[in-house]
Amino acid sequence: MKTALFEEINNFTPRKRKNHAYKYDKPKERSRFDASSSLYQWHNVIFLGALILVYLVFISKAVNVQLSHKEKYLGLAESNRMREFSILPSRGVIYDRNGEVVVRNKPSFSLEINTLFCREGTNMEPCLAVVRKVEEYVVLEELPRIEEEIETYKTNVLLATGLTKDEILPLEANISQLTGVSIETAPSRDYLFSDAFAHVIGYVGLGESQTPSIVGKSGVEEKYDSYLSGVAGNKVVQVDSPGTSYKLISSKSPLPGKDITLFVDAGLQEKAFEVLKAKVEDPESEATGGAIVVQDPLDGSVLALVSYPSFDPNLLSSGISQDQLDELNGNPNHPFFNRVIAGKYPPGSTFKLVTASAALMDKVIGIYDTIIDKGFIQIGGSIFRNWRSGEGAVNLIRALQVSNDTYFYTMGGGYGGVGGLGIKRLHDWALKLGFGQLTGIDINGEIPGFIPDGTHRDWYQGDDFNSAIGQGEIEVTTMQINNMMSYFANGGYIYKPRIVKSIDGVGETQGEVQTAGIIDEEYYDAIRKGINLAVKPGGTAYPLFGFPAKFGLEAAGKTGTSEYINAQGEDKTHAIFTAFAPYYDDENRQRNMNFAMDKPIVLTVFIEGGGGGSDDAAPLANELLEYWFAR
Repeated sequence: MKTALFEEINNFTPRKRKNHAYKYDKPKERSRFDASSSLYQWHNVIFLGALILVYLVFISKAVNVQLSHKEKYLGLAESNRMREFSILPSRGVIYDRNGEVVVRNKPSFSLEINTLFCREGTNMEPCLAVVRKVEEYVVLEELPRIEEEIETYKTNVLLATGLTKDEILPLEANISQLTGVSIETAPSRDYLFSDAFAHVIGYVGLGESQTPSIVGKSGVEEKYDSYLSGVAGNKVVQVDSPGTSYKLISSKSPLPGKDITLFVDAGLQEKAFEVLKAKVEDPESEATGGAIVVQDPLDGSVLALVSYPSFDPNLLSSGISQDQLDELNGNPNHPFFNRVIAGKYPPGSTFKLVTASAALMDKVIGIYDTIIDKGFIQIGGSIFRNWRSGEGAVNLIRALQVSNDTYFYTMGGGYGGVGGLGIKRLHDWALKLGFGQLTGIDINGEIPGFIPDGTHRDWYQGDDFNSAIGQGEIEVTTMQINNMMSYFANGGYIYKPRIVKSIDGVGETQGEVQTAGIIDEEYYDAIRKGINLAVKPGGTAYPLFGFPAKFGLEAAGKTGTSEYINAQGEDKTHAIFTAFAPYYDDENRQRNMNFAMDKPIVLTVFIEGGGGGSDDAAPLANELLEYWFAR
């Protein structure tokens, strides 16, 4: 009854009814991700498949790395602990013509740093720090270069060369603290004659290749570097991570360079250097420098070539301090300057041989035709003076003997009924005798000089006068003067000058003729007679007056004193003398001399700012002639 009452009350109570039948009696809708649903099962399959696929890709890549590219990655791993170093070869030995050693090699050590060991990515500061540490043990003369090469990411950087065992010992004891630094044996150059041979031999220095190398920088060392340098060897070493512990894996020995023999005579070279140095350094001399060149006139070979001031190539090749280098470069007299082949100067009266040749060959005057020298020539308001008072009647032979300016003014520009050559013909004959062009000597740095032809500006008769006596705008080298004089010393040939005689004992050839037979025999003999008389009493070259009596030989020569204005605006003169011996009247005898028997030489002495040809240059030439023929 109670139950019925409750049901009756519920029937009349106003509230929301719950549809229990919907909740409990209606079939339930399945979730899309129900574990028992087929869609859920397919998601699992796809996910599992993708996972397996990724796994297989990784496995495949690993197999590919380990097997297919094994050699590549093994090589990369090995390269992290293997390093290849170049081994510098010994350069060829250089001998003089008599087999005397001029340049050799001496054992020494070098320091290198491999920047792969000390750098941190692109940060090179750790390498620079190592270099600063090296400086505690060894003086690094080329620090700016070292820093530049490191900062430009060069792998192997040479720190120092030419070190002795004593110099290397302190560093060797601390090498483990210097990451990437190694000590190598490296033969260095030993220049036995120091500055006496500097402008012939030159010097060596660092090359610009990625690996350290030594190359010729000037002279024979530079010109013949491909023969002297040899072929570098190499070694492969195993290193630890700091790059300080080494184990040799393999090596290839370097091939030494080829030996070279020069035409140069070491004794004559030393003597030439000695007399030139004494002259320039004489407290009473105003000379700022000088040059001497000596040749065999029979083939053009160079017996001596000296320029002063000079330098010691040992300093440059084994390490020179910045202060020493600055001192050399700052020297106002330029010790690196080769005055024999690169110095251009007015030739003064030595050029009168060109004017004489041109005047005779172009029929401006005959051998014995005379002009009257009053001591000067006046053209309008300009006066052109002889170097001394008037000498009256003068022919070509006498004009060469006493170096008469008035005669050669007349030959060049014309005067008193003589037509004169004019600058164009002077120019052409100068070129025929080797001026205004390279002689072709086998070292670098030669210049051609300058011979005007009158077309580059307004040209006047006075310019012809000055040019005819080797003044005005004419500029020549000491080498060119000597080559010209050779023409009158050997029967009428100009040869290409040569310094190197042979390479490894082979390769010597006959001299290369550049000019031959351009002057008729009659005129050739007349010119030679004039310069023979110049070295006898009555001539200008008085220091040689005693030469014939002392050696039983004749000589010939021509003095020259050329005027110039120096950097301070002062009027100065260069002293020049060119000569040859022996001299024979018979041209055929002159042409057919034998070097071993006759010992012919032709030489030119040039003293820069040093006074006059007779007083200052000729005495040095006489010393050299006496030295040569007294041996």
